[in-house]
Amino acid sequence: MSSVAGAVVVLDEGRTREDVERALGDWLGGVHAGPDGAWDPPGLSDARLILERHPMGYDLLILRFSANARARDRDAVDARIDALFRQAAERLGARFGYLADYASMLDDPWLEDEVLVPLAGEDWEALQGRLYARMLLGPGLPMESRGTVAASGPWGTLVALD
Repeated sequence: MSSVAGAVVVLDEGRTREDVERALGDWLGGVHAGPDGAWDPPGLSDARLILERHPMGYDLLILRFSANARARDRDAVDARIDALFRQAAERLGARFGYLADYASMLDDPWLEDEVLVPLAGEDWEALQGRLYARMLLGPGLPMESRGTVAASGPWGTLVALD
């Protein structure tokens, strides 16, 4: 994989791999976590999904995939990410999520400094002012974004930013 893009979904602490498989089973296409605890979901080139517990008290679903796939078929990749965001919000209570075109936006220190700290501090403007391609706002998060609402419901709001 030459270039990496990805998505992060922020959940409240306490989720297990079993919770993820139960909630996202159809999105995962029936794929179960491998020996390393990661999933290889279908429909995205070179995709790997992990569940990680962050020291700040959040569980994170971190999806990495080939950025070339999004360059080739942005609509298909965005639809796949939107489905992940919506199912994670509806079934796992996701608080926030984003699609990023840069691998550096998927790990600490960027993830903690630019996403988790503003989320914990309820700094909605800072949280939503980043260069995300798409964003999930969980229930109760005010939309302070410059984007276009792609979908919304009691589970939250999907915002397209590019």
